[in-house]
Amino acid sequence: MDTGSILKPNALKSQCRSAIDILQKNNNDFNTAKSSITHFSGNDEIKSVSIDNLKQQLQDYLTVIEGMAAANNADIEDYQTLQETLEGGNSEDLDGAALLKRKADCEQGKEEAESAAATCRWMADVWRSTGKDPTQTMAFSLEIAAQGYDTEASGWNSLLTDTQEKIDFYDSVEASTAGLFLSSAAARIALGAALSDIKDAFQENGYSPNLGAVWRKALTEKENYDEFVRKLLAVGVASELIQNMMEIGYTPEDTWSAWKSCETEEDKKFLIHLMDGTEAGYKAAFKVDPSLLSGKMAIVMADYAAHLLVMDDEGNAQGRAVKRLREFNNKLLEAEIYWIEDPEGYVPTRTYRDVYLEKMCLGATALVNGDAVLLASMKPQDTGYQELYRDYEKQMALMNFWTTENLIVKKLNGMFEGEARDCRITNLTFANGEAAFSLKHMSLYYGSIDVTEEINTNFLNSGNALEHHFTQKELKKAREEQEQAFQNFMKTLAKDAGTLALGTFAPEAAILVSIVMMGVEGSAGTVNGLTSLAETKFGKLGVGAANIAIKDSINGYINFLNSTEKLNQAETKVYLDWFGMGSEYKVTTGAGNREGVESMFEVLSDTKGLSFSGVYNPDVLRAMNVWEEQGMNGWVESWEKSSSKVEQMIEDGDYSETIKEDSKTLLHGGKDMFDKMSMERFIDAICAIEAEGDFGLEDVQTQFIKAAVAGGKS
Repeated sequence: MDTGSILKPNALKSQCRSAIDILQKNNNDFNTAKSSITHFSGNDEIKSVSIDNLKQQLQDYLTVIEGMAAANNADIEDYQTLQETLEGGNSEDLDGAALLKRKADCEQGKEEAESAAATCRWMADVWRSTGKDPTQTMAFSLEIAAQGYDTEASGWNSLLTDTQEKIDFYDSVEASTAGLFLSSAAARIALGAALSDIKDAFQENGYSPNLGAVWRKALTEKENYDEFVRKLLAVGVASELIQNMMEIGYTPEDTWSAWKSCETEEDKKFLIHLMDGTEAGYKAAFKVDPSLLSGKMAIVMADYAAHLLVMDDEGNAQGRAVKRLREFNNKLLEAEIYWIEDPEGYVPTRTYRDVYLEKMCLGATALVNGDAVLLASMKPQDTGYQELYRDYEKQMALMNFWTTENLIVKKLNGMFEGEARDCRITNLTFANGEAAFSLKHMSLYYGSIDVTEEINTNFLNSGNALEHHFTQKELKKAREEQEQAFQNFMKTLAKDAGTLALGTFAPEAAILVSIVMMGVEGSAGTVNGLTSLAETKFGKLGVGAANIAIKDSINGYINFLNSTEKLNQAETKVYLDWFGMGSEYKVTTGAGNREGVESMFEVLSDTKGLSFSGVYNPDVLRAMNVWEEQGMNGWVESWEKSSSKVEQMIEDGDYSETIKEDSKTLLHGGKDMFDKMSMERFIDAICAIEAEGDFGLEDVQTQFIKAAVAGGKS
């Protein structure tokens, strides 16, 4: 009990009875509606595409009605429990402020009376001991006074006991009812998300429901989230925020994992603003100083943004499907508060926007790499592979979007300081995962007018497609900067105290952190996140350490990291030519520009660029693992001559000992071969194999790429 506590048992019991009556009446109404819907939707004589669409809509309403009835039944049980608890105790109204004051008064009165009684008895003893009171008159009077104080103390004690019993009754009611109404609270959060989702499902072409929505699992599969709702409410996360997160695909368990990933109060403040899910919430989030956030918030941000994008199975999204992502992005772009990196004499040129954009790129890159490593450890027929691959494709689309936008904004600022002001995007679409958007900004070059840049991106799914970008002078520097920033980001995450918490929220990122650091440090270690797989969304897909060859994938990725760090520009070209992919962007004049106003990129003849490049394809990573384990026999479809015959011909030919040894390794496989062999030696050995192997029209590289696309030869 505290001073704000109020309990009116009789009134509360009456309210319980009224609430039960109302809930039971609601359930009767629900049963009537349910019967009508079931009768209509179950009528096989009514058939048409429109009717089938309507039946899906009615089925969703039926699910919500059943969920409401179940929540009502849970509340009825809890009201009955509360009623029974109140029946067995005090019926007097209890006021915490009055009772606690009375308790304090009783304790003080009792203490004072007991002290006075003790003083009287002490004085009586003094009189007796002096011999100056032969008739014992004074001692007797003092004893009588002490007895009076005893009576007063007893009265205070009786009142104190009565008061404490009432306080204890209140506390017992509070303790025994603390868990009431939580089951219905979790259900009603899901129901709120369901109603919002159903409303949003009405589009121009009819009713288009999200069949993978989280609320469906909570209501139809009876997924129990009570524990996590209770935890979130206990730390101050409002039920409305939990519902907002559920609406974009976060279960209460996911939201709790995100919360547990927060290391600092600023992390929590930032996440609470994101959970608001409105433009006002995003604006408040991006006002938080990004330097005060822990490294894991980049992962949380990127994951949150991915939940805002609704893509179909072909990687397409536009209109309503990108609305939330566009709003989120534009509030990020509005964050033009200057960021003070060095307060001592430093004139800031970077803004919160610039720092947050970089964090988005790093977080998205980590999630893409993590997904790629997990997928490379699996086979396409494995449980959960296809759903994980769809997640990878969405993350790849967003990494492409964030890196492109970041580069465009950087380039604008590089042209003229302040050129990238008042930025916002419109017309955002995704087609086959490739982003296209219009970027409006205030142009100082043209005299402080709005200029629109039209940006289109194009995935380069093979190393060959990257080739023309290698002639650009800035490519090597850009790649080095990206790779260094990413490795520094991984080191930051590895040092964070809460890496294990990250393993629960984003195990793919935690696994990546571990293996990157193992590669950097050149030592084995614990792979954080691996043991968490079974307890996360991946475990629910059937993805776990037991059914993936994670060690092979880890070794392959570490070898990739080690080998790429040693490459010069020429070798990087060869490496990416064989194993890489990337994306390019193209900028053109926006349709809304004034006559004679070009794109800023057209002004400087800089209309094309590379958004990113690297080894991100899980099929390529898997094929590299197969090559190391089984040699070329693991993926070459057919040999004109056997691999042993090719090996013998090279051995007998006019080749250096290095080429002979490297050819043998490539033919039969070898641990860490991509780390141990330079690209120059790799190409020399490949040329020897092709010269002796009669591969015809399809050279070794072509066959490798085909094998990778096919998922490797099993």
